[in-house]
Amino acid sequence: FGHMGNESHVPAGRIVVAALPRIDDTGVFHQPLLNPGQIRMMEEYLREVSSPFAEITVRNPVYEYVWFKCKIMLDTPEVGVTLKRLHGEMLRFVCPWFYGDPQQAMARRPLKKSEILNFIQTRPYVTFVTGFSVVQMKIDDEGRYRLKDSAGADRSDEIACDYPWSILIPLSSNNIELVDEPVHQNPETSSLSDLVIGSNLIIGQDIKPVDGAEAAPAPLSPEGEEEDEAYWFTLKL
Repeated sequence: FGHMGNESHVPAGRIVVAALPRIDDTGVFHQPLLNPGQIRMMEEYLREVSSPFAEITVRNPVYEYVWFKCKIMLDTPEVGVTLKRLHGEMLRFVCPWFYGDPQQAMARRPLKKSEILNFIQTRPYVTFVTGFSVVQMKIDDEGRYRLKDSAGADRSDEIACDYPWSILIPLSSNNIELVDEPVHQNPETSSLSDLVIGSNLIIGQDIKPVDGAEAAPAPLSPEGEEEDEAYWFTLKL
């Protein structure tokens, strides 16, 4: 990534290389990351073969998490197996690069909330979906977590990333509630206290907005979009 087209993130004269290690095992989904030694070796090699006037930085991608909330009615009594299947299929839909070509991981194809909803609705074991919303959780350069909720002020259809080298990852703890009747329900707003990352990393109840926090730049977001809230909070293992 060069300065042109990424002026908010890459200074003039600098090149940012976001790299992924080779994915050998696609049986269990994970976030591929380079270790510090690999990053240093790549930087040293690129500096040897590039212009001495170019400042090259190698880094891992930024993983931004999306959390889907909805109420669904299933056409099967096997609830646990079916919800696990749904999550696996959503992983392949949102992150096809993990199961195919990793070079597409940071391609700028925008992910739309309407596409996610349509994908869930078209599963053969799903008969009804309501109360659908998407929560996006990001970490800015100051280490603050930020939350965007389509059930709140964020009404845009596109799920925009903060950085050119961002990758969207769906959380495994999607809030999917089962219903017995096809009755429409409005989506409900979320807070950080609702989120459970994986199975044992829980965001505690003692969270609060940061007074006077400045929003991280988001050049890919639609103009006029309200600022997302910034939070300090304690992670409880």
